[in-house]
Amino acid sequence: NRALVDAAGAGGGGGGALSCTASAASAPQQLTLALAQYKPTDSQVDFSLDVYAQAPFTLRPIAPPEPTASRLTGAWSGRTAGGSSNHDSYVDNPRFLLELPFAASPVLELAAVGLRGGGSKPEDVQLGLALSPEAPTEQPAGDARKWPLRSGDYRPGGCRLAA
Repeated sequence: NRALVDAAGAGGGGGGALSCTASAASAPQQLTLALAQYKPTDSQVDFSLDVYAQAPFTLRPIAPPEPTASRLTGAWSGRTAGGSSNHDSYVDNPRFLLELPFAASPVLELAAVGLRGGGSKPEDVQLGLALSPEAPTEQPAGDARKWPLRSGDYRPGGCRLAA
């Protein structure tokens, strides 16, 4: 899976996971059930989980995936300060290629960490992210989401996109 991440700026619980495989007359379906509590706690919280289905299934615990992270630094200046998609210069904003070796749900965070000149603070800069397939005309197979995925309204000082 490959996707492009656009970074644009405008001036100014604990839990566990289980794997469940169900088989019926149609194709087998494998689902991951993530259990979570509202707030993390140092106390042990016991639980029971009941699963019902109209076909035979297996249910087994799975180990949580090891998170991986990568941090890039950059800057908007001169030609690369393209602004939001409301401007023709949006295409000049920094772009990065995100390659995932398998289907995953990455979380991307963008933060302003410093400003030079102008006397503004990083939290005064409105930021946004967009994630799109590598080829803009491609819709990832089996994905009904509307692409590009966006972090929502531009936010002061930083933004987050969960894909």
